[in-house]
Amino acid sequence: MITSRNSWERLVELWDISEVASVVSKALASLYILKVGTYESDLDLVTISSNIKECEKILKKFSEDLELYMSNKAPETVLVTILINSFGDVDVEKIKEHLSKAIKGEGKLNKILSEKPIDKKALEDGDLVELERVLGKLSDTLSRKVEQMANEIYAF
Repeated sequence: MITSRNSWERLVELWDISEVASVVSKALASLYILKVGTYESDLDLVTISSNIKECEKILKKFSEDLELYMSNKAPETVLVTILINSFGDVDVEKIKEHLSKAIKGEGKLNKILSEKPIDKKALEDGDLVELERVLGKLSDTLSRKVEQMANEIYAF
């Protein structure tokens, strides 16, 4: 019975990580679509905006977990480990700076999306570049983590 419970917990963890990976990947794809200018209608912009707002919640959760970890109020969570692995740097202060700029970039992107027509120059803002960088790193790390966990679970 213990093995079954452990397997079930791993499946739930895999599901959660997969959901986060999906949200981050959709937001990154949305950002690329905006930069390339391949959206065709206001409906596309609504979807893009929804993807960005959903990702903003995820990045804030990453930030909250990191804050708790930095203040020794919580142990290292899976999200904190993913952040550290994404940046290849255990200097959590630097990671916090990158994450803060990315969250700020999401706010700017939401503002850009509310204005029409979309100003392509505004998409080159430093915080938006940082958002793209952070999302890219997280997407890569999350994809590797999902693959690793799936292989571990499937091996049992």
